[in-house]
Amino acid sequence: MSHKVCQILSDGLPFANPVLTYLVPLTPLIVLWDGIVSMLRIYSPKEMQNLTANLQAPDYFWELGQIKVRGIPDRLPYLIGRAIP
Repeated sequence: MSHKVCQILSDGLPFANPVLTYLVPLTPLIVLWDGIVSMLRIYSPKEMQNLTANLQAPDYFWELGQIKVRGIPDRLPYLIGRAIP
């Protein structure tokens, strides 16, 4: 069935062949790369505390913490800024 779908797409849409040949097989590698780079960009709780220490926002409260997420070996830090009513 997938062969028939590919044949119909390649006959009717000339750009479908390169997409099915190159882009679809590369998608898992692109997602893997994005995940690794995103994990490297996570700030530590100390870095987030330094980022918010000198903010001139007296009407905001900054909540900083860590949460356990299944599948991640360490705790995931979070930072929430809330307006003080």
